[in-house]
Amino acid sequence: MRIAIIAYDHISPFMLSTPLAVFGEQLLAGGHQVQVCSDQFRLNTSGGMIIEAAHRLDAVDEADIVILPGWRSVDEPVLPDIVAKLKAADARGAIVVGLCLGAFGLAEAGLLDRRRATTH
Repeated sequence: MRIAIIAYDHISPFMLSTPLAVFGEQLLAGGHQVQVCSDQFRLNTSGGMIIEAAHRLDAVDEADIVILPGWRSVDEPVLPDIVAKLKAADARGAIVVGLCLGAFGLAEAGLLDRRRATTH
């Protein structure tokens, strides 16, 4: 199984760490791939850290599960490149997940149309 976690500039370190903790060591030990993907190599975080994404955003194209962990603000649209990746992943049958404000990215992609969804 291939899991792509989409990272973006000014991501919350907590939001990024959540799917890494859930899908981390046990899945990796079983031969699964967990990849942090981004449209840029070096990312600032909302906590003042700098992180590096090991995989380009195109790695999302091969993932079985795609996760958008949060978003910066309900008042800021999700980047068009990320929305396009979410739509394409859904169209090819991947499981697409939005954590917290990541649900707004799924909504922007039209993936929640006529569906019930919840976030906190």
